[in-house]
Amino acid sequence: MVKRQALARRGMNQYAPPSRLHVWLNEVTIRAVTLPGIRDLVRRGIERQNR
Repeated sequence: MVKRQALARRGMNQYAPPSRLHVWLNEVTIRAVTLPGIRDLVRRGIERQNR
């Protein structure tokens, strides 16, 4: 039960960030992932995780 509660809290922070700093960091991260060099790194990382 505790593990599920911890997962729920993490999920909640993703959809309702606790501060403006967290919102800004999320936006910067999303923008960075769309940059060509970083996009390829993220894609390769995801492919490795799915093997």
